[in-house]
Amino acid sequence: MIAISIGTRAELIKVFPVMRELKDYLFIHTGQHDLGRLVELFGVKEPDVVLSPPPRKSTKFYFNTPRAVAWNLGMVGRIRKVLKEKGAGLVAYHGDTMSTA
Repeated sequence: MIAISIGTRAELIKVFPVMRELKDYLFIHTGQHDLGRLVELFGVKEPDVVLSPPPRKSTKFYFNTPRAVAWNLGMVGRIRKVLKEKGAGLVAYHGDTMSTA
């Protein structure tokens, strides 16, 4: 199984063509951004797993570095747990954001 991990709208915009070509994949959304209607608009499935509730505003962190670092460190363990539970053998991600670090 291939897992695709996305945290931001920009990552979804860049990766949706790959998602549309794949027949079976695990869609992990870290919740860094609210994806809004983009999932529907791009014709990809809803996330299988959402690791944290998406923010009400544009981003979770609002320039709060300690909060961002803590969130990121916690996300690593959550992603690993999901990958192990779901049996994903490959992980695809795109981006230069904290959710892909």
